[in-house]
Amino acid sequence: MSVQQSDRFLIGRDGGVFRVAFSDLQSALPQPIWGRVSADGTPMRIQGASVVRTNTGRYTVTLTVQQPDNTFPILISPQQNGGRDDYVLAYRNATPSSFDIEVTEQDNGESAGVYRDAGFSFFIPASPLD
Repeated sequence: MSVQQSDRFLIGRDGGVFRVAFSDLQSALPQPIWGRVSADGTPMRIQGASVVRTNTGRYTVTLTVQQPDNTFPILISPQQNGGRDDYVLAYRNATPSSFDIEVTEQDNGESAGVYRDAGFSFFIPASPLD
């Protein structure tokens, strides 16, 4: 048997060895969904989703593959802004195919936050295999 760098060998339950190309394994496994988005809503890097800025400080992330329900974890982190203001990011309106991200600047007072454009990253772990 010849071996190529792209080959991966797996050992079966019965101890037998079989060859599987890495590309076959990769396409069979669930992939995480992630992105890094600039303040104007332009994806800098993205996988498994698209994003659009819908208004100042408001973005909609649409998933390429619909999730089984709307309970999947959504991790988001802000890009540090130049003024080091207190920006708060939150997701809302999660559905199996999309969710919204809102960015607000807090004034440390009693009024509600003001929507601001800001860069952010998001990550959704791969869904478990059915």
